[in-house]
Amino acid sequence: TVRDGGEPERLEAGVTALAGYRDEVVIERVHLLQEERDEQGRRVWRPLADAALGAPAVVGRGGLELEVAVTEQLDPEAKAFAERERAVVAHERDGGTRPENLAVTARRDGRVVGSAEGTTCGSVAHLSDILVAPAHRREGIGAHLAAAFVSEVVDRGCRLVRTGAEAGGPAEGFWRRLGWMEEARFEADTPGRETVQLRRDLAL
Repeated sequence: TVRDGGEPERLEAGVTALAGYRDEVVIERVHLLQEERDEQGRRVWRPLADAALGAPAVVGRGGLELEVAVTEQLDPEAKAFAERERAVVAHERDGGTRPENLAVTARRDGRVVGSAEGTTCGSVAHLSDILVAPAHRREGIGAHLAAAFVSEVVDRGCRLVRTGAEAGGPAEGFWRRLGWMEEARFEADTPGRETVQLRRDLAL
């Protein structure tokens, strides 16, 4: 890599020194990153895609062939597929009621400081994620986002809203302080941890 702001003379000397360098390398994977700035203006790298460069694994069974790629995360096309299929499953499960997305954004001085995302489906809503910028936490922004989300789902005719949080973590305490009640508890993906499902009944 070439350092940002490097002196032209040193960069030119580096290119000259490496001009005759040759070596054989084997590239097994490619990580595609995008440079961004965080809330403090620092450079951060957000992963966009991860792909193996080896030959695709072809699985043949009963005449069916598949190219199977193992990666750290789904690529954009696969993410779109997963979201679309989850919506179809929810649509069928809820008697043909198609889920609708819902997002709430909080800004201060024109900059985003928090967001909440979820869905509504018939009489039930799910708040899947709520985020607040580190520099603006403990200012009540999270509570305002949650209140705005709940207000909108009530207007959409929902009678129940659910969310999830790590058992014993700060998020669970946050939801309990807002009056949400524990509905279920189950093992999380991380060994030794649990996820608590919380609910809030809504009056129309």
